[in-house]
Amino acid sequence: MRHNKHIETMLDRAQCAHSCLACGASPEYRALHRRYKCGELLSPYPCVFVRESFWNSLNPIEQDLATIRALAQLHPNWIFTGLSAASVHGLDHSYALHRLHHIHIATDTGQGAHNHARLERVYLHHPHIESVEMINVTDIPQTLVVLARRLPFRDALALFDSASRKGTGKTAILEACRTMRCDKTDINRLIDEMNPLSENSGESLARATMIELGFIVPRLQVPFPNSDPSRQPYRVDFAWRLPDNRCIVGEYDGMQKYVMQSAGGRTYIEAKVHQQLRREEDLKRQGVDDIIRFQYEDLLRPARLAGKLVAAGIPRCR
Repeated sequence: MRHNKHIETMLDRAQCAHSCLACGASPEYRALHRRYKCGELLSPYPCVFVRESFWNSLNPIEQDLATIRALAQLHPNWIFTGLSAASVHGLDHSYALHRLHHIHIATDTGQGAHNHARLERVYLHHPHIESVEMINVTDIPQTLVVLARRLPFRDALALFDSASRKGTGKTAILEACRTMRCDKTDINRLIDEMNPLSENSGESLARATMIELGFIVPRLQVPFPNSDPSRQPYRVDFAWRLPDNRCIVGEYDGMQKYVMQSAGGRTYIEAKVHQQLRREEDLKRQGVDDIIRFQYEDLLRPARLAGKLVAAGIPRCR
């Protein structure tokens, strides 16, 4: 099929803005829809189009953000909330939450003219609106309350940790909860456990899993001196000081992250392995009795993580 230069320019501009192309009823829409029907373009949402190569280069959160940016142009009065607002705010969370690619918007009726299978309407009588990237979203505290009511604890904690890293405090979240007149049980648990020292959603998920399994909560990002004074001190993801005075360290992801980032090939991996071994030796010389390593797969199968913690002697608090 011959390509219209004007359409190509429109797609290029949208892509440069990290967005899908929004196009309502128009001659351009008909041309885009023909290309979609021929399999030359994807359409993740009605009136939204994107090149397949660009779409496949994005992770699931970036894909939803590209869709949200296009929908904000088509529907400038929409107020995004839930995971959609969390993505716009840049709150760290698991890609897995985006497996259905749902779009969440606030409504005071629950109904609307633009219903779609992927569109979820969230009832909010008084949305607290902010503009981020020219997109209307609920503010972070209200977004967190919405998410706490819709997600299990182990998925929501990463969002609360991320918000705390951005400076959102407990008082603001509780105030949002009060104005929404919602039950505070789930909110209070998340507020009690939120911690800005958790550096990413994987570490948050690991800690949430430990909490749900009933293990005592570790300290986060604990520093240890480096035997090489020219280098920065070590920081471990998790650390426990047990009643018998043993020190146990927990490291999320371990060597797996080096394999995933192995752009330098075998030499790069070997250097990282050597660096990791030296780090472990340093930590043990400083009184660390055991180092637990776990990966994302252990979090998907909590019994595996529990087995590693029990084997290292980490006690349960209940």
